[in-house]
Formats: sequence, C-alpha cells, structure tokens
Amino acid sequence: MEIAQDEADAKLQLRALMNVRMAAPITKEFEEVQDAYLQEVNAGRGIVALSDLQETEPGIIKYPFWQMTARNPQAVYACINYGEAVCPDAIKERAVCIDGDVGAVIAEMKRSWNESVNFK
Repeated sequence: MEIAQDEADAKLQLRALMNVRMAAPITKEFEEVQDAYLQEVNAGRGIVALSDLQETEPGIIKYPFWQMTARNPQAVYACINYGEAVCPDAIKERAVCIDGDVGAVIAEMKRSWNESVNFK
C-alpha cells in the first residue's frame, strides 16, 4: 500500500485503516499511540469535556458550550439533561437536546445500536 503524501489524504487513509482493523487484541503500545493521536485530533476539533471547564454555578455550566458552538460553524452542541435540555435559538440548527436521564438515554442508545447490528 502506498502511503499518501498529502496530510489531508494521509489522515483519510489512516482513518480508513483504523476502521477496517480486524477485531483482535491490540498491544498496549498500539493503544497508547492511537489514543494519543485521537486525543490530539479531538483537541484540534474543540471537543470539550465537562472536566475541562472551570467550576461555576450549576445553571451557568451550559453557557461556555453554547458560546463555543456559536463560534465554531462545524460544532454541534449535544445535551442530555432531565428537565433542562435547552439551547439558544442561535445554535438550534446545530444542536441535539434530549430531555431525559443520561443513564437511561445511553442505555436505550446502546440497546438500539445492538439491535441494529444484530448483537445478542
């Protein structure tokens, strides 16, 4: 296989190879290298974890996420929150707001995904 010389093409090639890797055990070194690469990619995309934010008032925690989404046209705001799954009108077209318990929502997503790929 010829390795792409253009950075964008090389990234597409790497992503394709990561997606077709056989389901088999991997070495710790492989896992560490892949994790470091994916962390770098996520940092460049502006993916933010709640733990990355400074502590603030509970009702204000969404505000920085709304601001980041508004500033980045490629960003999507996602919120799972029982009773308060809302976002400003300015980002509604790029938002997924689910009103529900996060544990129950994720459990349902997993169940649905498993059924769609016929896992038992």
